Amino acid sequence: FYIDANRRLATIAGNFPVMGEGGEIFMPPGDDIQIVRSGAIYVDGQFVDRIKAVVFRSFKQMANMESINGFVWVLNEPIDTLDGPEHYAMLQGHLEQANVLKAINGDIAMAKNSYDFTAKSAHLINSVIKNSSSLMGQ
Repeated sequence: FYIDANRRLATIAGNFPVMGEGGEIFMPPGDDIQIVRSGAIYVDGQFVDRIKAVVFRSFKQMANMESINGFVWVLNEPIDTLDGPEHYAMLQGHLEQANVLKAINGDIAMAKNSYDFTAKSAHLINSVIKNSSSLMGQ
């Protein structure tokens, strides 16, 4: 997240507003910003709002989401959710990489290993053909 020119809390990916229980979250001036496990935001010790978190009842319900930009997702239809901070924990200062990036990184490593294996196999086949040609000439 970052604070935009209007002091609105927004996502870095797409500049979308971060929603709180009271709507868009606007940050008052201050130096000490804390977000606690329940999603409550404090600036210089004063409560600002609580981040509106959605907890799905099951992974199957996640199929009802569509990506806007690879980082931000929207629901195609309403679903039942679990409400309340007892169902989640927010951690300030932690970054979690998207699973998509982990999968892509894994695919890149697999592709490189496949290429290396194919190149070594081609060199070996060329070497065998060269050696058998020279033996046939004798």
